[in-house]
Amino acid sequence: MDRPTRRTVLRGMGAALGAAALAGCGDAEDDPEDDGAARVAVVGGGMAGVATAWLLDPTVEVHLFEARDVLGGNVRTAHVDGPDGRVAIDMGAQYYNPRVYPTYARLLEHLGVATAAGEGAVFAAPGTVTLTRAGAEQPTLVSPSLPERTWPLTESWNQPAVGAFAKMAEGARALERDDVDWSLTVADWLPSLGVEQPLIDGLVLPWIAAINSGSVTRTLDFSARAATIFLSRALGDGPLESVIYYTLTDGMGAVLQAMVDACSRLTVRAGAPVQGLERRGARLRVHAEGVAPTFVDAVVLALPGPHAAKALGDLGGVDATRAALEGVAVYEATLALHDDPIYVPAEERLRSLLNATLTDAHCEVSMSMAEALTPASDGTRLDLWKSWVTHRAEQPSALRVRETYTHIHTNPATLRAQAQLAALQGEGGLYFAGGWTAPFDAQETALVSALDVARRLAPTSSRLALLG
Repeated sequence: MDRPTRRTVLRGMGAALGAAALAGCGDAEDDPEDDGAARVAVVGGGMAGVATAWLLDPTVEVHLFEARDVLGGNVRTAHVDGPDGRVAIDMGAQYYNPRVYPTYARLLEHLGVATAAGEGAVFAAPGTVTLTRAGAEQPTLVSPSLPERTWPLTESWNQPAVGAFAKMAEGARALERDDVDWSLTVADWLPSLGVEQPLIDGLVLPWIAAINSGSVTRTLDFSARAATIFLSRALGDGPLESVIYYTLTDGMGAVLQAMVDACSRLTVRAGAPVQGLERRGARLRVHAEGVAPTFVDAVVLALPGPHAAKALGDLGGVDATRAALEGVAVYEATLALHDDPIYVPAEERLRSLLNATLTDAHCEVSMSMAEALTPASDGTRLDLWKSWVTHRAEQPSALRVRETYTHIHTNPATLRAQAQLAALQGEGGLYFAGGWTAPFDAQETALVSALDVARRLAPTSSRLALLG
């Protein structure tokens, strides 16, 4: 098959670049390395950026820019010492459920990492929950997991909380089932659950905060559907069903590396933060730290909105794009991997996979890693904890790894900005990819966004059909 030219590939991009782009295909007087082939820059080496490069690679020459020294973005796989040697642990996104992540599951199967049914991955413990108010001897909630853990249903002190949690879960399922508008906020949704206010304030709202920003106040203007979607989509038969999540034995970093290894027309430029874009005729020139300017026909911004706005630099004629990117609200979250179980109940039977601690203003989770990691040859488990520590008064003493992430805050303003960006997709050769372009940020939305961009830029790519 002949190597596609810039003209043939850009024709597949439709009207996004317009007639001016096609007219300028042969104008490469400022590009000493131009050979007439179509060229795309992807800015951001996380799941969305790497997947976009992988999808484009058979058809288009891709230059992938990542500010950090290694690819990953919010995918950061740590390697720590275990009984049988080094063990991979994802500090950010880690768990997946095929109901919530169907596109991601197909990618794993294609890459040979795990089957769609989870074979080849670590079988994680059921998604049980414990929530405790700081200073209290007894938790507010310990969730059951049927049929393995039934005792929480029979404890009188726990029954009101179990009932409230079940109503929240059923309400979350209704948001999905009824396709409720994403702009409905948590504050406006909570009264519809029929849960008494003390349990709203002491359990339901804090739990939603714990699996989002950690801030109880900030969570009130979150999209209700976005804030609860991982629960609602994972549940199948009912709100008390045992929800099983999987983790990857070699971590998500291995998924990104497998995609990179499969590429033949990809140039990775790690440790090269993009400092700005410049328009030269029908093409764009990318200026990145430590590398020569790169001429491309299109740029895919695969990093959170405000960071993408900075990557534009002084590029003119993109005021609407810049405003929409800056309109995506974000917050930072810090996670710690540690040995000391300082954020979980002392009594082991009260512990869960997810253990949340509520203070007056914040609620954060400490997650058990024991069931999420491949056991040692003698069957023993590595007893580690991954905790959100952004707002913790006390930090872990037996620290292994610490990472800080940028996440989107899905409030009404962010939703409006995302809608504006969707309308601007491809305008002036600029495209947007990443979970931050969707109401909820996950491996799944990152891949779906990459598919959308690849269909526009390289509709003949043989890899598009692999992910559906």
